[in-house]
Amino acid sequence: MSCRRPDAIAPEALLAYLDGAAGPDVAQHVADCADCAAESQGLARAQRRLGELLDRAACPSAHEIGEYALDLLGPEQRVGVASHLLDCRRCAEELRTLRGFLAAEPATVQAPFERLRRVVASLLTTPRQAALAGLRGTADDASRAYRAGSVTITVSAAPATDGHSLVLDGLVVDDAADPTGSLAGEVRCLGTDGHSLVAPIDELGNFSLEGLTTGHYRLDIDLGAQIVEIVDLLLEP
Repeated sequence: MSCRRPDAIAPEALLAYLDGAAGPDVAQHVADCADCAAESQGLARAQRRLGELLDRAACPSAHEIGEYALDLLGPEQRVGVASHLLDCRRCAEELRTLRGFLAAEPATVQAPFERLRRVVASLLTTPRQAALAGLRGTADDASRAYRAGSVTITVSAAPATDGHSLVLDGLVVDDAADPTGSLAGEVRCLGTDGHSLVAPIDELGNFSLEGLTTGHYRLDIDLGAQIVEIVDLLLEP
């Protein structure tokens, strides 16, 4: 509880306020108390995230949708994903966004081994605590973690000091990497408008991208032996 006023209201009262079931005294308290207003906003964000996770529990993973777009699924799995896309507006939109990203890529001829180097990361419902501990200046509720094989990418967006743009901080952890070595590579960020940014991954696995705005992006984490893709990353303050 962050409220320091004598008439502090309980968390369950804040939840009732968000559901429109609280009395006028609670609504007036939230309007007058900056601490409770901030706490109610945090609870509202948590509710939205939980609702999105529950709403999409039966949806195919981002990895499956990515493989569907690249025509890498087997016949039975492809039919199942195609049937789901007919009924799910969100997954259909995710597929359209992914195909837009693929269409925006330069038209180059890739050798077969180049295609095999690309893997699509899936969103984890709960970021790993070890990754959160290594991510610079990030709160648990502000971060998202993605997984592809042995690689975990944890990212968090925050407002930049100019007050207009966003900074995306990230941490890459490869469980299969040599623990005595350093993680080398770079991150490429591509927006729906075709604008791209590139940042190095330091020896501890950290990277930072500045000058971003609210919207959908694709991240390519190039680790040399493979490229891990986050195909639809929504950035918001």
